[in-house]
Amino acid sequence: MSYADQAALYNDYAFRARLEAAVTKESRTHAASEMASAILKFPPKGTELFLPWVTTEPGFDVAESSITDPMLLSAIQAVWPSVEATYP
Repeated sequence: MSYADQAALYNDYAFRARLEAAVTKESRTHAASEMASAILKFPPKGTELFLPWVTTEPGFDVAESSITDPMLLSAIQAVWPSVEATYP
């Protein structure tokens, strides 16, 4: 993925909104997680935490309209342990 592609997703409102919804929904499955609790209290936190990780996953070098919900969920699940490990 080029940095330009990554920046395009960072600035894509629709992608950010979809990411926020998907991370919030996934957070509900991690009841014991302090990070998940923080995301459920303030969903934009999930976007902030996951955006840099998800946009660098393989397959995200396409337009937002080409990113499917299963792709988004799979990326979130794949990076969850890494994101959580960096959570303060």
